[in-house]
Amino acid sequence: MNRNNKIAKRFALAALATTLALTASACGGSSGPETAEGETANIHLGYYVGGAPSLTSQGLVMLGEDSAMQEAHGIKLQMEEYSNLSTMYTDIVRGRIDVSTAGPSTVASSASQGAPVAIVGKIANATNSAMSTGKPWDADNVRGSRIVTQTSSSSWKSVEASIANNLGLQSGQDYEVINSDSTAAAAVQAATGKADYAIVRAEQILLAEQQFPTLKVVADASELGIVPGKADIGYVLESNTNGLSSANGEKLTAALAEKTAWMEANPDAVEDFAVARGQKPGIAREFLVSGTISYDVQPVSEARGELEKEFEALEKAGIIEQMPPDSIYG
Repeated sequence: MNRNNKIAKRFALAALATTLALTASACGGSSGPETAEGETANIHLGYYVGGAPSLTSQGLVMLGEDSAMQEAHGIKLQMEEYSNLSTMYTDIVRGRIDVSTAGPSTVASSASQGAPVAIVGKIANATNSAMSTGKPWDADNVRGSRIVTQTSSSSWKSVEASIANNLGLQSGQDYEVINSDSTAAAAVQAATGKADYAIVRAEQILLAEQQFPTLKVVADASELGIVPGKADIGYVLESNTNGLSSANGEKLTAALAEKTAWMEANPDAVEDFAVARGQKPGIAREFLVSGTISYDVQPVSEARGELEKEFEALEKAGIIEQMPPDSIYG
């Protein structure tokens, strides 16, 4: 997510702290109101747009415009676009929206602080890549290097854990971390020699390769996985548990699974949709056909085992202070 900087993160956490007292009395159970059999579930969904819409959110945006598919799955989506992440994070905690996109460690941190949030399901595997103008990605080269990244992002937390677990190196001790407001800005710094590596994700990888021919991927998402050779979970649906029941969350996940399968089968249509909303021509189609994105939509009941392993690795590396409560799984 672009522009997810430290200021936004601190604002979100501060807002979370002030709203916990307000939401605690309403927590009651672990899920929001159920809909009767045959009734349509009304779901208020928030998504983030920084400049051109992120392609990792495009499945939700396209689902939001597909009333027939929504009806087939017994849901009706009210879509809300956010240009400020801190506002979206605050709104999910306060229950002003029912669902938003997030990274796993972001939801874990909120849930550990008592926020009424849970993971509804997995959307896609991580897209993180390390980019460099020529320096290989291994322990000898990463040691003493400068890595520019969006430090407040959930994706960086996973990469930081990967470096600790797989290369045996600690941030701030064995290598320097330079904060960037976005992964696009991180790519610029690596391309211009201000850093040895940039951690870039999603469509920004393809955009950076076009803009800077000398900048190449030296480690992809599978190589940066906490488990070597396996990409982490990068994107999940986060819900306010007072606003969305587990059953309605499963309806939403099933609809998104159908929509992303359609997207993978129709890359030209996805390309047209993205370009009409400001994306650079050719990027959306390449994003799908190149395998830069790997959609793997699953309800949390199926993704729980994978999530637990990631949280264990994040805790072991000191990236999160404690394992999230079981309530995170709905």
